[in-house]
Amino acid sequence: MLAEKAGFPNHLDAKASSLIDSMDKSGIDRSVILPALTAPRQFDSVNRFTREIASRSEGRLIPFGGIHPDCEALEEKIEFLSKNGFYGIKLHPDYQQTFIDDEKYIKVITLAIKNGLAVTIHAGLDVGMPDPVHCPPVRAARMLDRVLSSTIGYDPRIILAHMGGYAMSREVIEYLCSYDVYFDTGFTLFEKDLDNTLEIIRTHGASKILFASDSPWAPQDAYLKAFKRLPLSDADKAMILGLNAERILGL
Repeated sequence: MLAEKAGFPNHLDAKASSLIDSMDKSGIDRSVILPALTAPRQFDSVNRFTREIASRSEGRLIPFGGIHPDCEALEEKIEFLSKNGFYGIKLHPDYQQTFIDDEKYIKVITLAIKNGLAVTIHAGLDVGMPDPVHCPPVRAARMLDRVLSSTIGYDPRIILAHMGGYAMSREVIEYLCSYDVYFDTGFTLFEKDLDNTLEIIRTHGASKILFASDSPWAPQDAYLKAFKRLPLSDADKAMILGLNAERILGL
């Protein structure tokens, strides 16, 4: 359905075996599974499936849990994820029809951090659901102000996907590059995006950037080759390709 709405193909099917084959061909050691719930009732089934396929991957697939801001018993659900092998949670404000600075997300993200979980958030435009944008940089900054001020003494590891906000690079630089927050490269290494991606990396710092391909919506092998061609130092590339992720995920 997303392929039809957005007008671009998926490069892999939904099978874990296909993802691992792609990783092997691309020279990628590990991938992170990021399930996005579109309804609260999906919590048990999606997270059970995610944990099962990760457990069979011999450590190659790193599971994040899916959670919806309208889930009941949020404290118990987030505690469950923290205690059952999940490294973080995934939020998709557009699919979940909730603005990122909504009180419900503030609660979810704060609870996740206090339970030792990383938080990955779809940020910026979603090409399959372009209007409204539920996580633009200005709203992400408001969320960060609230969450970071209420998690002092903890280790907040918040990742704003798509370089902080897909198709919103000017706003990312204006509103987000002063925060202690991570960006990932998912879906931002196509030729048309490279100048903006490089500017954000240089402004925000390579120590706060994570390599991501956004598979299956981009081919992992071509994406990795595109990243390696960027005019960055070997040290910066090493951080982005793995060292940063190893540090924040404790791998």
